[in-house]
Amino acid sequence: MVEDPLLYALRDEVRARGWYRPPTGLNLLQIASHVALALGGIAAFIASDSLFVRICALVVTTTGSLGITTFTHTASHYASVRRKWANELLTYFGFTFFWGESSTYWWNKHVVGHHPVPNVIGADPDADLSPWFALTEDEVRASHGLLRFYYERLQCYVFPFTLAGMVFGMQAQGWVFVLKALRDPARRSSKHWIDLGVLVLHYGVWIGLPMLFFSPLSVLGLYALRAAGLGYAVLAVAGPGHLPLYAACIGTDEPSQDFLMRQTATTANFTTGWLGRWLCGGLEYQVEHHLFPKVNHAYYPQLSPMVQELCRQRGVPYHTCSWDRALWKTYSVLATPKRLEPDLEVFRLPVPQPTGMPDAVESLELHDQSA
Repeated sequence: MVEDPLLYALRDEVRARGWYRPPTGLNLLQIASHVALALGGIAAFIASDSLFVRICALVVTTTGSLGITTFTHTASHYASVRRKWANELLTYFGFTFFWGESSTYWWNKHVVGHHPVPNVIGADPDADLSPWFALTEDEVRASHGLLRFYYERLQCYVFPFTLAGMVFGMQAQGWVFVLKALRDPARRSSKHWIDLGVLVLHYGVWIGLPMLFFSPLSVLGLYALRAAGLGYAVLAVAGPGHLPLYAACIGTDEPSQDFLMRQTATTANFTTGWLGRWLCGGLEYQVEHHLFPKVNHAYYPQLSPMVQELCRQRGVPYHTCSWDRALWKTYSVLATPKRLEPDLEVFRLPVPQPTGMPDAVESLELHDQSA
């Protein structure tokens, strides 16, 4: 895969500005606010008998839980705090302890599996929804009989209901991953044992311990409601990054060796206000995140104009739109699956004429100073 010298120059500029050093204090304050909301919502739900208050409490705890999840996503890329062990601790806390999702499974599936090959069908595990859903026309054409009828006519109606079980599905996949790793001497490591221990702790704290004070049905019911709410919230934030119709899907035989094109053509941003930025934890800047996964999300608003200029100078797309439109385009792919693009060069844009600047770094710096 060929990377662009302008991208290298921008990385040097990012390093010079200190953006690879996360603002630890600010980040810890952020995760603390999310935990307070999540736990406060649970406490309000338990303390009240009012249906209205309980609905509001579920919204509050879902909001806090979403913030924990997006923050933990940053930690899983070792970009929330400055110490490697502290990022791993935050990942185990947010994913494994709080939600019962294996952290080692997440690292393998998302960080190792997804990031190098976004939206590459057959290689990107995050883009593989089969056999439940088809994202591309090729998947629909390859199906037959009732399955094809389901893909063409029904999957767009079924999809919203399945989001309620998304957390449980990821929990199950994580358990399978951890247990298989632990059975294989060539694969297992201390991280897998830690993961298993924290998974057991998760069920002890969130299900076993509450059953000493409340009925099993009440405990399991609240657990299920929280998980269902998080499924919808996570899709609303993570889905617009790669699912919309304008985020290209490609096959493993797509010939492009342009790293920048591969990342930007298959990835999309959405715009939001300060509250959305606090909740999304940088996932609204998906393009910047894919090009700079080890830069903390607090710097993405400053980095974004520089990435846009880089894309403009190299003639690669930079997808961005409002959050509501991004959500609609995310859902639309279930009704109108995407074309599997044979060559990403169809997305190449006109490159601006040289302006006489001596080098790429000066061009990026001048753009940033004028922004």
